Amino acid sequence: MSWRFTPYIFPVVIAGVISAGLALYAWRRRLMAGVAAFSILMLAVAVWTLGYALELAGGDIPTKIFWLGIEYLGIVIVPVAWLALALQYTGRTKWLTPRILVLLSIEPLITLVLVWTNDIHHLIHAKVGLEISSAFTVLVITRGTWYWINVVYSFLLLLLGTALIVSFIPTLRRSASVYRGQVSALCIAVLVPWVSNAVTDFGLSPLPNLDLTPLAFTVTGIAMAWSLFRFRLLDLTPVARHAVVESMSDAVIVLDKYNRISDLNPAAQRILGHTLSELVGQPAAQVASAWPEQVERFRGATEAHEEIVLAVDGTACYFDLRLSSLYHQRGHLTGRLIVLRDITEHKQAMEALELAREEQAVSARENARLYLEAYSQRQYFEALMHNSPIAVATTDLNDKIVACNPAFEQLFGSTQTEIVGCHLAEVVSSPELSRERWFMCLPAGGARIWRPWVFR
Repeated sequence: MSWRFTPYIFPVVIAGVISAGLALYAWRRRLMAGVAAFSILMLAVAVWTLGYALELAGGDIPTKIFWLGIEYLGIVIVPVAWLALALQYTGRTKWLTPRILVLLSIEPLITLVLVWTNDIHHLIHAKVGLEISSAFTVLVITRGTWYWINVVYSFLLLLLGTALIVSFIPTLRRSASVYRGQVSALCIAVLVPWVSNAVTDFGLSPLPNLDLTPLAFTVTGIAMAWSLFRFRLLDLTPVARHAVVESMSDAVIVLDKYNRISDLNPAAQRILGHTLSELVGQPAAQVASAWPEQVERFRGATEAHEEIVLAVDGTACYFDLRLSSLYHQRGHLTGRLIVLRDITEHKQAMEALELAREEQAVSARENARLYLEAYSQRQYFEALMHNSPIAVATTDLNDKIVACNPAFEQLFGSTQTEIVGCHLAEVVSSPELSRERWFMCLPAGGARIWRPWVFR
């Protein structure tokens, strides 16, 4: 291989090194959504850019053609990788099926085969020459038919990816400025090489025969680095924010520093009774005019956390209110964030539980009163029974004696220990008794029962 030094390789090499560094950095975090596509994109850019640097340094046609073939490894991957990144960034990953990826890869694979076999068919480079100047030596190429097919295909994929990012801007325009910064950096990263490639292909370059596209990737690398470290491209995914906030059951309302509504989710729209388009840009005091006391109370508040009651559709609803301030990265107040959690069901459940506790307490007090009353009556009866001159015995339902008074013991001539457990008939039918007596029998679990017995 023949080489010829040119200072034009330095910015190209710098762009390649930046792109390779970004690819390596992203690959270490490839398990995160969208990172694998970004890493492949930057690797393809690095291959393209470094290959072009070596092409510029080549001193003859074979050397330049060889490195041009290496460049195409990156050239054909960039459009597909950019489209994949755009799809993942905007939450359209369902389109990235294996079948779609295979279909998207067919044209790039055909292009690579045609590039490496160009000497046979000349579909990529119809004619190749060498132009030598004091600054650099470049290939002068007459483009073949398939070259233009590849250009159109690549432009379509780049255009589609860019359109996806641009179409997502309305979703982000109400979000934190960090997301708008991400989109700006990504658009700069793709549009600059895209425009420079068009300028080169259509002969509008101020430096004829010098491909500005790889040079433009210096800007691409810087824009990507800016989005990575300044706007945390790989840490903040706007579609994730969109999915989470939009699906939250809590009402989320963002106010700007002039107390105008700048964003709110569907839960907040349901409470306020209006759509997003009707509410954005409206003064919060006007939108919440149905609750003047709450509006006045929190008008100038920067922090708050308390329970409030709002009438929603004529029904009193309880909410846990959290209000906090939003600040710019430089510490300037940019607005306030209001989060309303509906705790009506929880509140009603707590009230029902409290009512049940009160009813239980009343019931417990009544039961205690009845118990004390029954206990007092029992003590009274036991004292009356013990001191009664009438023989009294207490039996169970089977007429087994469970207790008796001293008069009963004296009447039948047995102690309570001997009597308890005996059947009543066995005790009162003793043959020693020869005269009629009346006595009171008390079943242990029930009312008084008087029975006549004749003793002989």
